[in-house]
Amino acid sequence: ESPLARSTSTIIELPDRGSSLPGAIFNFTNSIIGAGCIGLGGAIAVSGGVVSIFLILFFGVLTKVSLDMVIRLSVETEGAHGSYEDLAKVGLGSTGRLLVLACKFLYSFGCLVAYIIVVKDNFAPALRSLMFGHHATTEDGFVHVIHEVLRDNDWTTWILSATIILPLCLLRDMTPLSHLSMLSVISMIAIVGIVIYIFFAHPELHQDGGSVYEKWFEIKPGVVERYGLAVCMLYYTSSMVLYDIAVGHSSIDSGSML
Repeated sequence: ESPLARSTSTIIELPDRGSSLPGAIFNFTNSIIGAGCIGLGGAIAVSGGVVSIFLILFFGVLTKVSLDMVIRLSVETEGAHGSYEDLAKVGLGSTGRLLVLACKFLYSFGCLVAYIIVVKDNFAPALRSLMFGHHATTEDGFVHVIHEVLRDNDWTTWILSATIILPLCLLRDMTPLSHLSMLSVISMIAIVGIVIYIFFAHPELHQDGGSVYEKWFEIKPGVVERYGLAVCMLYYTSSMVLYDIAVGHSSIDSGSML
């Protein structure tokens, strides 16, 4: 009998590490919005409405079933200690643990690099436009220094990375980020509301996307390639966050509820 099959009948006592359920919900929702929704709308637009909805539901069910399985095994398997890495070690030995660590590192690093590029391309130009408009400032002193820094996207990115992104990356878990996640979710809801308002208030901005069949029922070539990345980022990233949240609550039911 394999070590993975030998599980205890009671839940292993785990240290109480994890945010409250509302905080966990905000962290989880923020991970979905930040990772998947960036490219999800574009993927749906170029792939077809019905097939996109089907793929979202299909991968959502697969994620739910597989994640419940991982959480239950991590909590009930002797030697797993509520850890994804230790669970891999119990089932596959040290090679499995190293493989999980390497995959998590490479995926997280890749996502972080992508987000830093997004920050570089958007933060400085947006803040500069809000503060100074489209005209160069003629003021001297501190205001002029701020303007010059914001004109250089590279320097702005270095400053943000050193003062904000790096300290946040040094946190041991996502518990302190629940309030920031709440603000992020509210901001995303506001953005969606603005887009909906513009859609109905300014019909002249609409683009002709074809007939109802072409928009909703046609399965366009390349749907797997275009949609795979968005689905992967949406469900894999959020699954890892939910896994940590559920194990942090030492409860299988907490993960299923989330």
